[in-house]
Amino acid sequence: MNLEYLIQFVKENSLIESSSDIDFLFPDSPEVEGDKSIDLQIEKVLKWGYENDKLEDFYSEHLDLFIDSGVIEPLIGCKIISTSSIQTSTSFELFQFESQNVLYYKVIGDGEYSDCWDTEGFFKVIEKTSKLEIIDLFKSECHEVFTIYGEFDYDELLSEGNSIEFYS
Repeated sequence: MNLEYLIQFVKENSLIESSSDIDFLFPDSPEVEGDKSIDLQIEKVLKWGYENDKLEDFYSEHLDLFIDSGVIEPLIGCKIISTSSIQTSTSFELFQFESQNVLYYKVIGDGEYSDCWDTEGFFKVIEKTSKLEIIDLFKSECHEVFTIYGEFDYDELLSEGNSIEFYS
């Protein structure tokens, strides 16, 4: 999401309504003059946060809205079907947020075994120039959940009717 669209989305959805919101979400930002309109304060602080890679707290606070509104689409998802005694499913989705030089990755889990992966906070926060293969890392972690971190054999789970699939 580029900076202009971010500013527009924040204003349209009233994600920042006061100077107090700015102080809470951007504690390291330079002081925004109190006599400016809230729209100008929003533009100034979001530009500062974007350019200085200080959007982690802001994204964390409004994560659900960005995802639920469809503004941020998952990069990849994983669905795990377990057929132990009754069929259950678990899914994980990887989302990407950005600032000027940093990518913020968030995993959202749902289902029977979603608590096997600690999805609190951001999965990874990396420089845009990083060579880290985030999709491969996500897939690897999904495979770990599928085998309950090596407790069960991957091929045996598949032969018993369990499955893991990735989608985008």
